[in-house]
Amino acid sequence: MVDHQSHLISRDTQVADFNRDGIGSHPLAQVRTKSSRKKDKEDDDDSGTGKETKTQTGGSTSDSEPEGADSIEKQDLGPQVVWTVKVDPAPPGVFAAAGAKLGVKMPSLGAIGPDFVESTRMRVLFPATPSRFVALGLNDDKKQYRDIWNLVDKKKLGQVRNIELGSSKIQALSPDGSYLAGKPQWDNVISIYGVTQNRPLSPIRLSGTASKLVAFAGKSRLILEDSKELHVYSVPDFKPKTVIELGGWKADDGWAVSAGGKYFVAVTRAGAAAGLKIFDLDAGAIAGGISLKGEPECLGAAFSSDGQQLAVLLGGESPELRVWQVKTGEVAGQFDLTKFASQIKPRENYQGGRLEWFPDQRHLLIGGKGVYDSRDGKLLSELKSPPIYPVRVISPDQLAVVAKDQLITHDLSSVLKAKTAVSTELTKTEEKPVAAPTKPVDRSEAAQLTLEDVEWTVKLGKPPVPIQAVGRGVEIPAGALFMGCLSQSQHGIGFVMYTSEALTADENGLPIVEPGTRFWLERLDLKTGSKQKSVPLPSGSILMSVSPDGTLVCTHNADGLDRLDVLAVRDGSSKGSLEPYHDAPPGPEQQVHYAEFLDSLLLLTAATGRMTLWDIGTNKARYEIEIGDMRPEFSPARDHVAVTDAAHRLIYLLDAKTGKTTGTVTPSDVSGDRVTACSFHPESRLFATLTERTGGGELRVIDLDNGQVKKQISLPVSGSVMQWVGLDYVLIDGEKLVCISRECVVWNYSLPDGMHLRDSPDQRHWYIAADTARSNVYTVRGVDMPDEGVVQRIGAANPRGKLLLRPGQAIALDIQVDNPDGMDDFAEQVKNVLTDRYLSSKIKVVSGVPVTLKVRDNDSGWNLSLLHDGKPIWSHDIDGEAGPSALLEFEPPKHAFPAGAEKGAGQSALGIRGTK
Repeated sequence: MVDHQSHLISRDTQVADFNRDGIGSHPLAQVRTKSSRKKDKEDDDDSGTGKETKTQTGGSTSDSEPEGADSIEKQDLGPQVVWTVKVDPAPPGVFAAAGAKLGVKMPSLGAIGPDFVESTRMRVLFPATPSRFVALGLNDDKKQYRDIWNLVDKKKLGQVRNIELGSSKIQALSPDGSYLAGKPQWDNVISIYGVTQNRPLSPIRLSGTASKLVAFAGKSRLILEDSKELHVYSVPDFKPKTVIELGGWKADDGWAVSAGGKYFVAVTRAGAAAGLKIFDLDAGAIAGGISLKGEPECLGAAFSSDGQQLAVLLGGESPELRVWQVKTGEVAGQFDLTKFASQIKPRENYQGGRLEWFPDQRHLLIGGKGVYDSRDGKLLSELKSPPIYPVRVISPDQLAVVAKDQLITHDLSSVLKAKTAVSTELTKTEEKPVAAPTKPVDRSEAAQLTLEDVEWTVKLGKPPVPIQAVGRGVEIPAGALFMGCLSQSQHGIGFVMYTSEALTADENGLPIVEPGTRFWLERLDLKTGSKQKSVPLPSGSILMSVSPDGTLVCTHNADGLDRLDVLAVRDGSSKGSLEPYHDAPPGPEQQVHYAEFLDSLLLLTAATGRMTLWDIGTNKARYEIEIGDMRPEFSPARDHVAVTDAAHRLIYLLDAKTGKTTGTVTPSDVSGDRVTACSFHPESRLFATLTERTGGGELRVIDLDNGQVKKQISLPVSGSVMQWVGLDYVLIDGEKLVCISRECVVWNYSLPDGMHLRDSPDQRHWYIAADTARSNVYTVRGVDMPDEGVVQRIGAANPRGKLLLRPGQAIALDIQVDNPDGMDDFAEQVKNVLTDRYLSSKIKVVSGVPVTLKVRDNDSGWNLSLLHDGKPIWSHDIDGEAGPSALLEFEPPKHAFPAGAEKGAGQSALGIRGTK
């Protein structure tokens, strides 16, 4: 069933969850909401046995990487620091209007010297945060002066006179133009000049002369570095406010201030501590950290003017731009700038910042010369003769640059206007669709059916012929991607759903849609590898499925998940709309968990405990039947559907059009097992089932000609999604590759930068991967599993299924637990319960055998571990919060495996070019 929660799918976090089980976010890197973290914890619980906090095999966590596997570099966002950074935008009015022009004459204060001389002369001084003001001139000696200009109103605010700073470069202008501060070259003070008062103010005394930083953090704070401390003063009274210990940080390493002035970013370069530390200037405390250990040198950092993004420029032979979401601390973009290296390298001795955002929060000025589009990953413009003085973004399409003796504008309107026009046109297209009114549903003639044990009469139709999909995959735009669906026909059509703003989940697991958020589909031709015309969706419409011929899509509503709409792909017209389960009480029972096309005329849906087949358009139900909550699974020809009963013990095969039972499958004979997944082989007469149990699950292969079990394999793993990949392999949750003939896990796959897809039109495993070298592009592709290289590795390792414990064998019990309050002989009760459970599964409890189940108290409850010849092979913690029943109701493991059995012979990473 679809579980509407947020999943992290990013470079930092590996995920096996399939895309239909979660809410997507930009860009394949999602932020876990409070509700999703709560749901994650609940998903890890062992139902009815208390809360599981950790499961281990062979002394290590069960999802640990096999020895020798390719290691995956993970971004460390400072796990020791809780991310508390908030969005801190610049005040309104700091940018001029588009097309603004300048022609401000600079004071004539001596001849312009060579670069090595001018590099010490701060003739152009902009504030550290977005501002409409600039200081032009010099205050090296008392004969010189500066003019303070308002670049939006094109008016001079005042002058700065009668202060002497020498050749000091430690100077700052407040963002409202009211104050100029600077450290005289040889004095241990910070001189302050009141522009509106037209006089010097009382200086701030330093402990020494080595300070290398003074800046205004917004109009209400002055910050300065003194003896490895950051001192924060209030403005306009210039009184001490907070002091922040900076440790080994040096101003020369780099720093930045948030657009509103609340946060200070210190760039640290020292070994393991390399990264960014973000300080709350009002609280005087660290608010977030970004580790750059092992990364190239950080050349600059900049907050966007809306406060939503933090960009970092990394140097080295392959320069790179990375963008973080300020609200969450998650990576939002990564851009390889190698081919633009010479075009963004600043002029030697350049006095300006290395990185600055345009007000559209899309384009950036890099190195004072290159204009970069962070959405398309392109360099749009380059200043061919950039000055040594700072270049500043002053409007949506203008830069302020020095030319001879004037500050003038460099016009970018012709470059940026084209981008704006495209975005505007896209917005118009995507805002057109409106959801059609729902039509009443009609159950009056629906057959009310129940699952039955019947004689085996399963007769599957001819499966569709697999398509010849393009090998390289299909490139799609980066963005807030939600999910993807692939049609099961020779048309080879796929769809990927996007939203203009990332969706998160509320406390009830429902998607939160920000006002104005647009929804649309990117349509893909899987045979040619081309992206076709985008398909706009009504706002709040979440993709559920695509018809086999690729002409229809089914969506449901984000504001309740209780409504379905069937839309024509060609023109977006409505072919049907219904609220299928509004006969139930309001709430979760009305929510639609599953909706798939049987064909272009019939839609199969499921909610909690029941499944219904509908005529599209008339909304008439053909039948309704009670089922369990395993996701229904269509046969390749869509003439049969597999479901589980409410107890999750059996799988029933139904005629998809009539709902009548044609066969029953028993996935396991072990008490306590629960059915979680099943899969029809796309070509053969085979059917696979999967259960979960303590410590793993059971895989069975069924012959659909007669319903007989051909193979039953106990596994140290389980999952909720299973796919055949070839005749001898099944893939569990996109990660664990099981070989039928070897009866064991033989390989592991990771997808560090992407999202698995459930559909496969050609018997390969399909997924969406982010291009780490180009943050503006994702790739949709399928891969053969296992490939030839992996087959050879598996053959060389020769793994085979091996059980250390199974029904028919014996186990020893070693139980030492304290009596809970009010109970006597608790250890004896636990022993009796476990003995009964083992005997019911035909496992004798005796002493002196190789396998022992050990039970001990721990800080939070109890720990159970399996030992083989005294060595741990499995471990499980039970939370004692629920009381003694958590242990007494626990279903013990009936199968045991050698340590590391879940790892197989190795691991591959999935990426834009396939497996690695």
